[in-house]
Amino acid sequence: AILINMVKAIKDQLQKNGEVVRGWLGVAIQDIDEKLAQSFGLDEARGILVSEVQDGSPAEKAGIEQGDVIIKLNGIELQSVNELRNKIALIIPNTETEITLIRDGKEKTLDVVIGEQPDDFGKVAKSQAGRDFLENFGLAFQELTPELAEQLGYQGEKGVLIGDVEPGGPADSAGLRPGQLIQEINKKPIKDISDLRAILKDAPDLKQVLLRVRAGKFSQYVVLVAK
Repeated sequence: AILINMVKAIKDQLQKNGEVVRGWLGVAIQDIDEKLAQSFGLDEARGILVSEVQDGSPAEKAGIEQGDVIIKLNGIELQSVNELRNKIALIIPNTETEITLIRDGKEKTLDVVIGEQPDDFGKVAKSQAGRDFLENFGLAFQELTPELAEQLGYQGEKGVLIGDVEPGGPADSAGLRPGQLIQEINKKPIKDISDLRAILKDAPDLKQVLLRVRAGKFSQYVVLVAK
């Protein structure tokens, strides 16, 4: 059903505008497991946790906050990060959308005017290593600039930003999201895309890779297996 809806939405946009424009909310999100549900006072593991809200984004303007748990979009229950991301992407920019969330144990509904996904969203360095990594693991990268570091709360940190995640790919399945910061590959620290390229070039096996990924103040290790 999701694929059919996507095809219809793309067809409608092409007929109306001659191009496809993706909707944008401006949040970093993650699925909720039992431990997170308990930490956020939920009676069960449901909804999508907002881990970051981008400054000036539609989400911030509507009053969405870090730590909110999104449970519905236009009155329809949401099951996963992928579902929310896909649905938002299909909404025509400047459309008012109703988002229902849980904050401090109470349900709250906000009206959000969906924005247009920025032109530089998900752009990556045009290196062969970057393309290979994107192809094998479903990841795209961009440099961590001082402006992005301040915006995303990575001041003083080094690494490479995840610019985009291929839906259904290994990175997506492992829970990686745009806006997270890769700080190590195979236990080797990286500070920029040049480091990333060098490590990948020397890696004996590109079928599996160990990453240390930071989201906000915390990091975790993630093993990716190439598709």
